[in-house]
Amino acid sequence: MTAVKFKRFLYLAVFCALTFAFWLLQSTGLLTFKIVNAVPQFMLIFTLLAGFYFKAYHGALFGFVFGALTDVYSSTLVFNTIALSVLGFTAGMLVTHLFNRNLAAVIVINSGGAAVYFLAKWLMFYAFSDPAGGYVLMNYMLTSAVLTSLFGFAVYFALNPFYKKMPVPDRSEQYDNY
Repeated sequence: MTAVKFKRFLYLAVFCALTFAFWLLQSTGLLTFKIVNAVPQFMLIFTLLAGFYFKAYHGALFGFVFGALTDVYSSTLVFNTIALSVLGFTAGMLVTHLFNRNLAAVIVINSGGAAVYFLAKWLMFYAFSDPAGGYVLMNYMLTSAVLTSLFGFAVYFALNPFYKKMPVPDRSEQYDNY
């Protein structure tokens, strides 16, 4: 293992440990950022950033693992596992093929990912079965999507100086094999 690959692995391990700490704090109720009815989904934020910083397959694996951990404490069966895996992979593919790693990409990926996640959750669980589906959409899902996007920007600004130091291999084919 080269020094560049080891440093990238070390950055990924620190990111996983940080995400696990946020998951633990949020699932135990020690970390509650609730504004009226809105609750941010921190695993969505970290999954999108994993795809953003570490490529598509890392984002998908990250989304799968932390989505499954989130499903343990929720009543959504495997929704978080599937949704976070797909969104992590999509974020990685967007950054690889369409966007640069900059603030504009984070705005689009965080906002779009949060909107897709909460809209899919509403469609799956509330749109057709809950008589107050519109109320849930307006007072919980949309406000949670906005709050998740705002916290996503805050997490990005907190982590960006750390990840600007992350090494990128000189040759792109070596990077693709990582």
